Amino acid sequence: MDISRSYSVVISGATSLPKKTLQNTVDCYRRAVGYFIDVILANWDDKFTSDMTQVKFVKVAEELCIPSNKHVNATYDFPKADQSFNRFPSYLRRAAIAAAFGKVKAYQSLKFKWDHEAHKKGANPPGQPNAGKCFPPLYRKNMFEGRLWADYCYLQQTNDPDTISEEIVNKFRRASIKLYDNNAWRWFDVTLNRGDIKYILRHCAGLDESVPTLVNKGKTWKLTFLFKQEVKLTTKAVSDQLAVSVDLGLNNACVCSVMSAAGTVLGREFLKMPCEEAHMRHVLNLIRKAQHNGARKNKKLWSRVKGINRHISVETARFIREFL
Repeated sequence: MDISRSYSVVISGATSLPKKTLQNTVDCYRRAVGYFIDVILANWDDKFTSDMTQVKFVKVAEELCIPSNKHVNATYDFPKADQSFNRFPSYLRRAAIAAAFGKVKAYQSLKFKWDHEAHKKGANPPGQPNAGKCFPPLYRKNMFEGRLWADYCYLQQTNDPDTISEEIVNKFRRASIKLYDNNAWRWFDVTLNRGDIKYILRHCAGLDESVPTLVNKGKTWKLTFLFKQEVKLTTKAVSDQLAVSVDLGLNNACVCSVMSAAGTVLGREFLKMPCEEAHMRHVLNLIRKAQHNGARKNKKLWSRVKGINRHISVETARFIREFL
């Protein structure tokens, strides 16, 4: 069985990299996705079908939209559709085509069910697809230049896996990404967060990794890496196996249970955090009163709420790990 997990690395120390450049890159990618959505929708059933492979629909979309020596009379002209599409990176363009095809395929599937199946009275039909909040993947050598996480296995010289030298960390902290800036695609040097780098080197080095994706959460910009790991499941009979269940945020902060195949509960432990929950309610009441009196932002109070939430999540994760 394959297990996939993603980890984000915060882009820090990029003093020469304005946040506007990062946002312009994301906006340009979303415009490209929206453009290809319109093209695929207009040519659905004629040029595109739901059973097409990625290689096939990318080739058809480029033949329709990218003028070349072989396709002089292309139906659409992608480079001239928007000023930001000029000299658009080829790998990023194909990623935009794949994202657009996936959205249109999902829309066509929902539309088919709507047309051929009964639905509730007053229900709305599926809406037209749009780019939404999609983020650009940064393909290596074409959009991203940095060390592979697998290189850590060769750079690490000590026998202690928990010891990571600062020299190795600094090698992985330096990277370059291609962004859209001043009507051109330029390379920018960035520095990645030290703590995030250490975490990935300690837990994910040697796993199959995918290309990073440029994402933002609030005012923080990150590179998100996806790692895949193949895990062999036990060969025991189902009747001899045990199941562990974890319930979060019900009547308690966490409830961990061990059950047999017959449904018998063999063990159960509870995590109760009354002090933290009372503190949380108190701060939320302060925010409620402040908003009632006209205050809107309450940054200090909300920062206290975030701190309490983070403490609860850390303690819950520690409790689950000790239980297992």
